[in-house]
Amino acid sequence: MWQYDSLRVEYPKTADNIFSTLITAKYPAKTESKLVNEYQSAALGLMDESAKKPYEDFLKDRLAIRTMIDNDCETLNIPMDL
Repeated sequence: MWQYDSLRVEYPKTADNIFSTLITAKYPAKTESKLVNEYQSAALGLMDESAKKPYEDFLKDRLAIRTMIDNDCETLNIPMDL
């Protein structure tokens, strides 16, 4: 059985809009905010250092997604922005 993820991206069709739509679908604003708050709490010594890792993982995933989208858009001649 095949499984895949799909996402509808509204106009304008640009790399920035595709990235924004994908990040919002994968990481809702509340999730990102929670990760940032926990990271900052750990940086201030209010939480254990291990609380930084989920946000660092999020940032790495975000960069990987951005690179993938930029490469795909370049291949398909989709503009980066308007």
